[in-house]
Amino acid sequence: MNFAKRRSDWVALLKRGTVIGEETSLRIGLFCCVFLAFFEIGLLYGAEHRINASLGLRETYDDNVYLRDIDDLEHRFSPAVEFARTSELSSIAASAQLDIREYDDYDEFNTVEQVYGLSASAVPGPNYELSFNGSYRYDYTFNDVLEESGIIAERSRRKYTSLAPGVTFLVGPRDSMGLSYSFTMVDYDTDRYEDYDVNGLNLSWFHEFLNARTTFIGTVGALRAVYDREPEDTEQTTYRATAGFEHEISERADIGFTVGGRYTESEFSQTVVVFPFVIITSETSYETGLLFDAFVRLRRERSSVVFKLNRDVANSIYGEDITRDQVTVNLDFETSDRTRIGMSAAYRRSETEGYIDDEERQAYWVRPRISYLFSEEVRLELGYNYTWTENRKTDDTDERNRVYLQLSMNWPGLFEW
Repeated sequence: MNFAKRRSDWVALLKRGTVIGEETSLRIGLFCCVFLAFFEIGLLYGAEHRINASLGLRETYDDNVYLRDIDDLEHRFSPAVEFARTSELSSIAASAQLDIREYDDYDEFNTVEQVYGLSASAVPGPNYELSFNGSYRYDYTFNDVLEESGIIAERSRRKYTSLAPGVTFLVGPRDSMGLSYSFTMVDYDTDRYEDYDVNGLNLSWFHEFLNARTTFIGTVGALRAVYDREPEDTEQTTYRATAGFEHEISERADIGFTVGGRYTESEFSQTVVVFPFVIITSETSYETGLLFDAFVRLRRERSSVVFKLNRDVANSIYGEDITRDQVTVNLDFETSDRTRIGMSAAYRRSETEGYIDDEERQAYWVRPRISYLFSEEVRLELGYNYTWTENRKTDDTDERNRVYLQLSMNWPGLFEW
């Protein structure tokens, strides 16, 4: 084997940030080794083991299934299990969940989705902490894309893998630094959407003020997204910097705000028809934009309110990144020891730059609910979901009403040793 050539191939691969085929296995194998290192740290100390389980049963009437102008009754069955191992200096958790949905009249929409997760943390030394989070989802695009960006997507199978190791260093009595890496890979079954992978690196600084209630947060980072397109990939590299604070006003109220900017370099191909020729050109574009994130949390003995405002850049099904604005409100009231009333509302607006697909959409939804606690393990919930979405380019709108009744059963510490 030509080791020099192989090494140069790896270097080129890491510089480009693309992980496909055999290289994907190498990258995931590396993170598995990191995860096993956490496990080895845990073996050095006595640990507690726990298996938690849960089960959700939901009946839903949907008047616009997948926004196809049809109505049906949806039956949902969601079992989940988690294994957790904790010791004085480390913790490891692994989880698995199934989400099974079946319909009375339109069984072609029946689905089985799978979600698996791994997380770990360890304190191998007095001045630093290691962390790791990873997940794998085998699901459909429609629900998550509509939820996250207000975009109506084709109902297609999707493999979604994410890995995120990190380390936090204590550099002073009131200062700490955090370094994290993230990797995301998305593979669609349909050819309509381009597969993509994203590599990201972030460095954060946290400074706690003398009042012990205010923390300054500064972050710089970079994300490189590669969309698998023909004849050439679309590559977008975003550099970002933000700064802000979190402040505890009182034991019942806290606020936070960060603001900054981004600089994005986009490389993409365009097809130009000059009869009788078809010409493919390579283009490069540069953009800047504002980023911000804010929240307000208010808590009382039996109620809570959370308000969030956010602007960020996210990946999309369109083969390029989108700029996304979000506003969310969550209300929760305990009317008695067993009864709780809640409501969540959100507004999303997303827009592409138009390099691959010129899209602009907005959506909002309102979700009131009431739940009754039979015991610590069993809860019954009645809820209503209203969703409205609009294509701002064509002024086409869709809306959906869903009414559901859900029985949730949780067994924390089902087995312990």
